[in-house]
Amino acid sequence: MFMPGVITGIRFLRRFFIHGDYAQYFNRETHRVGHVFGERFSNKVVQVNEYGIWLSRYIYRQPLEAGLVDEPKDYPWTSYRRYLGLEEKDFIKNDLIIQQFGERKEATKNYEILFWAKMTVQ
Repeated sequence: MFMPGVITGIRFLRRFFIHGDYAQYFNRETHRVGHVFGERFSNKVVQVNEYGIWLSRYIYRQPLEAGLVDEPKDYPWTSYRRYLGLEEKDFIKNDLIIQQFGERKEATKNYEILFWAKMTVQ
């Protein structure tokens, strides 16, 4: 039934989600500014040093820690398989991290040793 002045269906979705009106509405109601999900994620430049290596290990251990897989190489949504040399993907550039562990074959072995090593906080 057509009712003048009432927004329904696709028109509602387009108005409130596609054009950002929902974000404006949400911000008004919650006294916020910016994107609705704008503060959840951030980026940071990471230097290739101990922190960068630790961060790489941390990222690839998440599926394992969460119990999603028994082996991190079984989790398809990371580039861990690329780090182990099991997969070639040209768009993944892992040289900055992997070269810290030696030549390619040796580096892969050393990276995997670090990955499984028990880490302690000092």
